[in-house]
Amino acid sequence: MKKHWTLPALFFIIVGAYFLFNQFSYPLFQVMYSSNGMLMLFGLAFLVHAMIEKDAASMLPATLLIGIGAHFLWKDAVSFWPDDITSILFIISIGIFLQSKSTKSGLFPGIIIFLLALFLYFFPSNVPFSPNVQKTFPYIQKYWPMILIIIGVILFARRK
Repeated sequence: MKKHWTLPALFFIIVGAYFLFNQFSYPLFQVMYSSNGMLMLFGLAFLVHAMIEKDAASMLPATLLIGIGAHFLWKDAVSFWPDDITSILFIISIGIFLQSKSTKSGLFPGIIIFLLALFLYFFPSNVPFSPNVQKTFPYIQKYWPMILIIIGVILFARRK
């Protein structure tokens, strides 16, 4: 059985380099001296581990940590980036896409989450719609969690 020590080793290297650069106040990494920067560095460790060990399971946490860290670090700098759950859904879908590329399976959930994020990005609840849609949208907002649960139960029951 092969022992995988790359992830803990990378964690030690990243934490040591983080505190070393923090001690010397190295100006190049000034933006990384926050919890968001630390999230991105741990995500980078997962990414390097996934590439070295050919471990596709580490691709999703790598993308999530890097994406969430980048989101909170630079959300005010990018004008079109959403500052709500939509951005997290985009990050999750990108992680699932990358993981499915490595495993050659699991693309469908990534597409569904990406389409949901696109819907929430382009049709937020405060955008004026046509009168018919405005009448039905409160019902959709009220019952969409139950609709998602029903779809999930149907898909779970149909699995082979």
